Amino acid sequence: MARRKGSGVWLPPGGVSPAYYAPAAGESIVLGSESATVQITGSVETEAATATAPGSGFDAATIKSYISEINGEVVTTLIVDIGGGSIVSSGDADDVIGEDGASAAYLTRITTAINGFVHRGEIICIETPTTGDSDIDLCADTDGTVAEDVGGMDHVLVNGGTWRVGPSVVFTIPAAGIQNDYLYLAHGGTTAGTYDAGQFMIKLYGVSSSALLS
Repeated sequence: MARRKGSGVWLPPGGVSPAYYAPAAGESIVLGSESATVQITGSVETEAATATAPGSGFDAATIKSYISEINGEVVTTLIVDIGGGSIVSSGDADDVIGEDGASAAYLTRITTAINGFVHRGEIICIETPTTGDSDIDLCADTDGTVAEDVGGMDHVLVNGGTWRVGPSVVFTIPAAGIQNDYLYLAHGGTTAGTYDAGQFMIKLYGVSSSALLS
């Protein structure tokens, strides 16, 4: 059986549905005991926080985000689709990808409150980029106003090369960190075009500030 922590109210076996009980902020639901097994059938989505929305120069792309926190580890997952017909690459190498000429072409911003202290990450290609430049890099910068067709990122986290479906790259964080930085996609080649396909999963691993021992 499951007990609503601190309330003395036992929830019935057979699962806990938000349709019947939604815990308030800061409240916990205790499932089972130390020796019990919790079995879940089907997919699981957790929502520990809401990711910072993309900038106005990238909001034509489709971005789905998930943030989970388990045992003090915060995992941010971004699924980014650049193939909607409005995201472009320029004819100059190392420029930011985004809406044509638009500023603030970032995917999200990294903050301690939302993403934890980020210490590593990973990017996976789940749909091959086409029409635009397929040589795509993941970058971070302190400036949230950088426009499409502008280069000079503070950090190139992943120099991705030409992407195809399947490959993944694990990356470490530079010594200065990327807390409060903005994430951008840039392109390493000189193929100008509007993307008609291209999807990536980006994962960031952080440590929650709540995990710090007082």
